Amino acid sequence: MIDKVFVQTGLDGDWVECTDDRIAHEDIDHLTCALLILHHDDHRGPEGEFRLYRVGNREAEVFPVGTQEENARLFRDVLEQADLVGFDSYHMTYLDYDWGDHHIHEGNWDVKVVPFRWRLLQKAVDGPLYLAADVACYTPEVHGLWFSIECFSICLQMKRDIVIVSKTGNATLDRRRWGGKQKKWGMRPSYREPWTEGSDLDIPQHISDLVIEALRISTQEWTGIYPTITWQRSGKKAVLAFAAHPFDWNVTVFRSFLGEKAYKELFPREQKDNFRPLCAYLGIHPTKSLRRAYGENPYAILWYLLLKRIGITDLNLIQKFYGFDKNIAGIPFSHVRWMDGRIEVVDDYGRIMEDHGQILGVWRYENDYRTNIDWPALEHYLQWVKQNKNERAMANEFYRLAKKGITQEMSDTMTQFRRHGDEMPIALRWRLLKHGLTHEMHDLISEAVLSLELKVENKIVEYPPEDQTLEASIGDYVFRLVKQTKELRSIGRQMHNCVASYRGRVLSHQSIIVTARQEGEYAICIELDDEHVMQQAYAPHNKYLEGDALAACLIWVKLNEIRVVGKYLDKCDLSVAETWEIERLPYEKLPSQMSAEELLAIPEDRLPYEYYSSLAIALEGGPLPDVGAMPSREAFPSEEEYLEATFPSGIRIWKAAMRDHDPDAQYALGLCYAHGKILPRDGERAMTWLKPLADEGHLQAKSLYDAIKAELPEIAV
Repeated sequence: MIDKVFVQTGLDGDWVECTDDRIAHEDIDHLTCALLILHHDDHRGPEGEFRLYRVGNREAEVFPVGTQEENARLFRDVLEQADLVGFDSYHMTYLDYDWGDHHIHEGNWDVKVVPFRWRLLQKAVDGPLYLAADVACYTPEVHGLWFSIECFSICLQMKRDIVIVSKTGNATLDRRRWGGKQKKWGMRPSYREPWTEGSDLDIPQHISDLVIEALRISTQEWTGIYPTITWQRSGKKAVLAFAAHPFDWNVTVFRSFLGEKAYKELFPREQKDNFRPLCAYLGIHPTKSLRRAYGENPYAILWYLLLKRIGITDLNLIQKFYGFDKNIAGIPFSHVRWMDGRIEVVDDYGRIMEDHGQILGVWRYENDYRTNIDWPALEHYLQWVKQNKNERAMANEFYRLAKKGITQEMSDTMTQFRRHGDEMPIALRWRLLKHGLTHEMHDLISEAVLSLELKVENKIVEYPPEDQTLEASIGDYVFRLVKQTKELRSIGRQMHNCVASYRGRVLSHQSIIVTARQEGEYAICIELDDEHVMQQAYAPHNKYLEGDALAACLIWVKLNEIRVVGKYLDKCDLSVAETWEIERLPYEKLPSQMSAEELLAIPEDRLPYEYYSSLAIALEGGPLPDVGAMPSREAFPSEEEYLEATFPSGIRIWKAAMRDHDPDAQYALGLCYAHGKILPRDGERAMTWLKPLADEGHLQAKSLYDAIKAELPEIAV
């Protein structure tokens, strides 16, 4: 018979067997429970404090954080006044800013579950085993909290294959009042689902070890065989895995990989040797080294299949990877599937990640969701290494990446190389082959992509009304959408990132790029998907946002109801933004999208990029004067007087060209002379204005200059 109860006696989180019979077996409703929380609050400062709550008491007793000995003494003092004490730590973050006439002060309302007591009971060796946890469910609030007490439990009986998991509320903060006559504000369960799925509460290791040992003995009583365990696991997932396959819990790894139907057909519960049918189904020759690796780590089979897929055939090279567990450089194997006789990598939506002319999805780090991994780009890079070196070099490169992890910068480098590698200089490709995915190679390849993008036609990016609302001014930061593809080159060059390679994704609306400038300089680069889910948010050099830039981005996210699925944005005290002005900005058209009237209405101190050339084209599109009736240029002592008399609507253009020597204005004036629509056509004068620009590398000016020089019948802009 097993009858054990475990309670917490200190801040270190260790659970010890309870020796007090009353506390061990009394109904928890008849016991005095206290909840001690080490609370950190961004709004109040980083110091933190201990908050002590008791059942039925919303107000907390507050204690300062002291030395390790003082904190341990505090826990013992609380335990002297209560039968059971639960301990937790919590970090409260806020969005705090002024919006119009309202002050927004909203906390981070994550639901927490804290155990008071663990109970383990089995009356007979072959009978059911009960594991229960009496827990506190609470939602932190600014002005205190209520916590409710619930019981999470599992009933397991090996011989009859019975697994009963209690259902518990997935507690969420409900802003409505509830609770009968007293009408409390606070937390209530919104729906109920199994504890093992609906809560982050896990079973402590030494308690789960006791449960699994009891289940092994029960299995021996039932079958006469004491199951051998070669792969060490713990926690609630381990308990359920053993209950499902007591003779080989390793196979539970393959449930999502194989699919539910194949999994159930291949692995009956009583089957003792799952390795051979698994290998036969996957078409693997079952070597001794792979069997041994499977026993110690079942993920070895997935590594074997993955390495075979990318072209590694030498078994000695493959064996190096058998020690890796359930992820590739932190990326979970939950995104790997067995489909049509081969291993495939799928994105978050279950779609195969392969080359269909676009990137279908990414893998995200299990421990750092801010990093996106482009699997097709990784596979392309490894194949290229093998092609230009050998299989061993490819395996060594993959081993290094799998062991140390793939940074965002590395992933960006591989993405750019996959898209533009064949167009890059041979010297640059050989340099990548020699040095690998270094910071220096990222910058060199990004610069090469920028040069390649210069040869690609610039295109306007159109946005639906729901996207146009994303533009805003927050303090010193101005958030604007990318309006034309050539902006991506400027952003990439100034921020030292690979956004220039996103041209196709931006035009197809897979990605929405928003930048924030501070005093005219790019400070933030954001990528959203078409449903306004944040994919990336970085400062220059792909660094995480911090300080004022982080605060501005958090406010922008809240303002536009952006969903952040990963940890791209750290927590931040937004009190620095209390005096900032927050304003939604009207959607800013490109100059080329404006009429002549709209362009002329822009104040001279706020003229956008390429304003003058856009104004010239807009003026040519309006009512045209009779250029044949205009006086000749020779009738005026200077060109400026000539233009003042014949081209008054373009005063901004020719003043900026002559007095300010603005290149765009000079190009616009040459354009007007060349087209002959609003000025008498004058090829000689047009070439005079265009030649200095063409010599300096102005592509449009050079194209027009060459056309005039060749005396083409029609001049192409």
